[in-house]
Amino acid sequence: MYAVELDRSKRLLVISAAQRVTAEEAEMAAQRIREVLHDIAPGFRALADFRWLESMDPAAAPHIAKIMDALAEKEVISVTRVMPDPHKDIG
Repeated sequence: MYAVELDRSKRLLVISAAQRVTAEEAEMAAQRIREVLHDIAPGFRALADFRWLESMDPAAAPHIAKIMDALAEKEVISVTRVMPDPHKDIG
């Protein structure tokens, strides 16, 4: 499962992944992130919180790349990833 939240007052995009993430969920998250970032000005920050992630389908990798591309296109100034178990990182 993915959750995407934008706190405009703090200029912070929070992307959370929990439980088992499928490729379809990652694809929907990438689409949602593009929607949320549509009218945001450059200079925002992003937090990727994977504390509750159990596993991620390797087929989600291209969608994760799309998320990273969307952040770069919108000129994110920093990305903080919380990944307590590096074995769960497919990126």
